[in-house]
Amino acid sequence: MPDWSAFILGTPAAAAALAVAGVGVWRGSHNWLFVAAVIVAPLYVYLAMAPRSQWYLLLIPVCLVASGFAVKRQKSRVAWGLLLPLLAFLAWQEFTPLMQ
Repeated sequence: MPDWSAFILGTPAAAAALAVAGVGVWRGSHNWLFVAAVIVAPLYVYLAMAPRSQWYLLLIPVCLVASGFAVKRQKSRVAWGLLLPLLAFLAWQEFTPLMQ
C-alpha cells in the first residue's frame, strides 16, 4: 500500500517551492529563491529525520540559497542547475511509491 502521507505533506510544499524558484530564476530575482528556500526548509528538515531519506536532504535548501546567489551574480545556467536536486527529489518522492 502506498504511503499517501508523503504525497499530501511533501508534494505541495516542494512543488510550490519549485514553482517559486523557477519564477525567480526566470525573472532574475534572487529574493524569490530565498523565499522558496524558506518554504521548503521545514519540510526537508522533517524528512531528513526519516530512515528512507538521509541528511543529504538538508542540502536542497542550501542549493536554493546558492541558486539565489547565482541569480544575483547573473549566472542563470548555474542557477537552473542548482534547481535540479529539488526537481530530482520531487520526482523520486512521486515515483518511488508507484514502484513498490
